[in-house]
Amino acid sequence: MNINDMNFNGHNITIENGKVIVDGKDITHSIKMTNGNKYSSSNDVYQINITGDVGNVVVDDCSKITIGGNVIHVSAHNGNIDVKGNVVAHMNATDVISVNNGNINIGGDVTGNVATKMGNIKCGNVSGNATTKMGNINIIKK
Repeated sequence: MNINDMNFNGHNITIENGKVIVDGKDITHSIKMTNGNKYSSSNDVYQINITGDVGNVVVDDCSKITIGGNVIHVSAHNGNIDVKGNVVAHMNATDVISVNNGNINIGGDVTGNVATKMGNIKCGNVSGNATTKMGNINIIKK
């Protein structure tokens, strides 16, 4: 995975309250921020690129999350989410991909629900619900 042009290995990523955790390890002070400085505050914006499959991605704020493969769960408070593969939830999961403010673009299908409050949703088949309060939903049937 790549966070702000820096490479890390891991399967699960969480960015909350200014802390960056990859597979349970705090890597916050290893991150170079978009302004070129090392970690500075919880107000900084992250850009996350994951080339393959990943488990869980949970982020407060980011400019964009790009996942090149499949994912189990993705959520962000603010930021766009782009998944090239499928979103495959564990049993009994509800919202497997969600963002408050941002667009969701999924190249594959979704097992579970897709939700955004303000933004558009574009994806393949959805086994649950696709909802937005302010935006458009485009389900591409296969």
